[in-house]
This record gives sequence, structure tokens and C-alpha cells, in this order.
Amino acid sequence: MKKVRFDSTLRLPDPDEDSDEIPLEDNEEKVQGVTSIVVPLPTLLKAAIPRSNLPDNTLSFVSSLSTHPSTDQVGVKSLVEASQAAITWEDNGSEDASRWLTSTDTDQLQSVVADMAARISGTRQMTYAGRDSIWCCGPMPHQGTSFVFIVPVDSIFQSSQEIRHTIENRVRTVEQVTAGFLVLLIALNAGLALKFSRSITRPPELLTAASSKLANGNFKARVDIRSRDEFGDLGRVFNQVGPQLDTHFRLQQAMDVAMQIQYNLLPQAAPNLSGLDVRGMAFYCDETGGDYFDYLCVDEQDRQCLCIAVGDVSGHGLPSALLMATARGLLRQRVSMRGSLGEIVTDVNQRFAEDVERSGRFMTLFLARIDRVRKKIEWVRAGHDPALLYDPATEAFISLKGKGLPLGIDAAIPYRESSTAIDNGQVLFIGTDGIWETSNDKGELFGKDRLKEVIRRYAGQSARDILLAVHAAAEEFRGELKQEDDLTIVIVKLQAE
Repeated sequence: MKKVRFDSTLRLPDPDEDSDEIPLEDNEEKVQGVTSIVVPLPTLLKAAIPRSNLPDNTLSFVSSLSTHPSTDQVGVKSLVEASQAAITWEDNGSEDASRWLTSTDTDQLQSVVADMAARISGTRQMTYAGRDSIWCCGPMPHQGTSFVFIVPVDSIFQSSQEIRHTIENRVRTVEQVTAGFLVLLIALNAGLALKFSRSITRPPELLTAASSKLANGNFKARVDIRSRDEFGDLGRVFNQVGPQLDTHFRLQQAMDVAMQIQYNLLPQAAPNLSGLDVRGMAFYCDETGGDYFDYLCVDEQDRQCLCIAVGDVSGHGLPSALLMATARGLLRQRVSMRGSLGEIVTDVNQRFAEDVERSGRFMTLFLARIDRVRKKIEWVRAGHDPALLYDPATEAFISLKGKGLPLGIDAAIPYRESSTAIDNGQVLFIGTDGIWETSNDKGELFGKDRLKEVIRRYAGQSARDILLAVHAAAEEFRGELKQEDDLTIVIVKLQAE
């Protein structure tokens, strides 16, 4: 099937031909001509503004995260834009200036970037084109893109009276339509009562009453129609709908709760330790996933060390999320006690193997301890991909390798830690394979060479900027394809105390 190009218009192509034209045939299946449909996306965006009762001078965009060529920072780039607004674009002295959404409130703009990167909806108040405005963004089903609406604050207050009148007019219209509909319904029922017998009118009445209960959330609503005609078949089908809707509703509620619980299990803030700039984030392809990262601080001989754990449970979805929560609890409990990293992972593996026995599940884990006093990093690699330590002074990457099977494979296997020296300015990257195994529509993998290039390019910036740059690069590489695996990124930048 031919793919639709994502540009300023929406084309409906023939799925079996290389052309966007659709053949027109007569009754004898002879081609008499061709036609095609081209719908400009800006027109759709403009049409969305009056339908949503937003002010006329609302700006609407389809945007994505990309690296600004002049600043080398991740910014919001407009792919499609439409507006009837009086606000004019900022003129930055270049033809491409209108393609970037900018603001003098840089902190709020970076918050918008973070919301788009995490694919969550958000609302911020900041300037645009010199006017105090409200920015609203929300993810689109298309991977890597978001809707962005910008409304001047003063327009919102100016239009409040108009919105009120609009609401009142619509209420009156609904009342009139409802009254007319009720009159028509009464007349229709009266006519049906005269024309048909009670045995014909009763089944629709039962279905109508039960449908109203079902629409209000009463999934136990049933109808008692025992006839062997079409109404009887319809009644039997209706009685099967309620339990199915109830099951799906409860499952969705459970998934929503599980997603919120798993989100709360991940660190909500980076640790505040002198000499360490740390940022981490997980991006799940489903509501829940098996990726895991955590910050664990351990005091040893009056030295404050930072332990970082990154894990990946096999598979994804709710079963992997449950095992991720189990591994998190085991690891946190064991790290609170004394012991080397090898002893910690060995003990956790013994307990974890008992939980996953006969399930075929396992978990890879990379556990690292950073000691700023001794300028040393120790780690244990349990089947996880090696972390990367980048030194800008030599422009070289050190792969933190080590032997060890994933957790849950063999309860009796011992684990041993490895170590190496660290220095100021170095960047530590720990992630899951969903990053370098991201593929594009050509079947190519993002790979570790592209990952290293992004780290090398942004090594001079903060850990947060490096993390966002890596995620944006993977999103841009994947394009329109759906994210097939969970992604987890942890960046640690070593700084002078």
C-alpha cells in the first residue's frame, strides 16, 4: 500500500497504485477518467478553531521536536501552520524563522519541549510575538508530532462575553430541538400505537429503555424479548453487549491505575548531589512497560555515593510492569544494607529467580555506583547492554562491559563488579535497547554509532539537554512508525564540585 506523504496537504491515494489519482469506471468497468482529493492541512486547522470556540486570532500548528540549526538546541518546529490571527510572525532575519516557535520565556518554552518529548498534554503561559499568550500542546497519533495552539491572553478575556452568548444561544437551540424532537416522538408513538399492535411496539420500547441505562453506565441492563423474529435476535445480542462493555471498562480502569502506579514508582526528581548532573526518563510504547531506572544513595564510610540502576524486563505491557515493580522492591531493600555491588546483585537474582521460575521471564540490569571522592565508578552488568562513558578531552567512548547473565536465569550464579576511574567533564550514558534498536521505514536501525554522535555533539550541555537530544534524534529517525519497544535513558554528567 502506498504511504501518504506528511506535508502541508492530506492526499487520499489509491492503495494499489503508485499514483495519487483514483480511476473512475462505468458500469462495464471501463476507465472513463481519474480523480484525486487534496485537502490542505492548514484548512483543517483553521476549521478546528471556530468549532472549538477559540478566538479568531488563535494560532494552530502541527509541530515536532527538532534541533535548531543555529543554536544546536532542541526546539519546537512547525510542520503545518494555519491562522486567521492578527499576530504576526517574529522576524529573525531568515526565511526559515517562521518555522520555529519561540518565546522570550525560555524556561516555559523548555517545559513545552519536555512535555512534547514525554508525549503528554500541557498548558503554559508565556509570550509569543511580544504578546502574553496561552500555549497548549497535545500529542497526535502520528509519532513525533503534536498539536500546538497559541491564544493571546487578552483575547480570551475579550471573548468571554461572546462565548457566554454562544453558550446561551446553543442551549436555547438545544431546548427547541429537544422540544421539537419530543413532540415528533410523541406523535410518532401515537401513530405507531394506532397502526401496530402492542406486541410490535413493546420490543423497541424495551430496547430504548435498556439502551438509556447502558448509556448511563449501567452495564447490568438487560431486555426480556423472547420472540423468534428480528427483535428477539436483537435482544439476545443486546444482552451480550453489557457484560462485554463492563469487562472492557474494568480492564481500562485497571490499566489506568497500573499506569499511574508505575509512573509513581519511577523517580520523580533527580538527586541533588554536588558534582553530579543527573537526568533520567522512561518512554513506554504501551500504557505500562518493563523498563526501569532508579537513583539509590548509599553512605559508605562517610562518603556519599550515588547508585544508578537501569533494567529491562523481557516483553512489555502489564506482565512486564508487575515484574519491574518486584525487581524494584528487591533491589531497594538489598541496597539499603551493606555489601559490594556484586553481592547486592547476587542476592537480588536469587530472590527474583524464585518469582519468575517456570515463567520464562527474565530481566537485564545495569547497576553502577559513582564515588566522587575517590573519582571512581563501579558497576555490575547482568545481561544488560554496556553503559557508555564519554571523555570530551580525548573524544573517546569507554564501554563499561562485564560478564553476567540476566536476572532470573540461574539463581546460583555469582556476580562481580568492575571499576574504572572517572574525571570531570565526562558523560555517562545508561539506556535500554529500545533506543539503538529503533528502526525507520527502510528497516534501518538507529544504532549505537548515531547514539554516540548525539552524545559527542551535546556533551558540553546539561544532562537534561543531552537526554532530550538523544530522544529527539531517535524520534526523528523513526519518523511515522509506531514505537515498538520501551525506551529508557539516564545521563550523568560529572562536574567540578
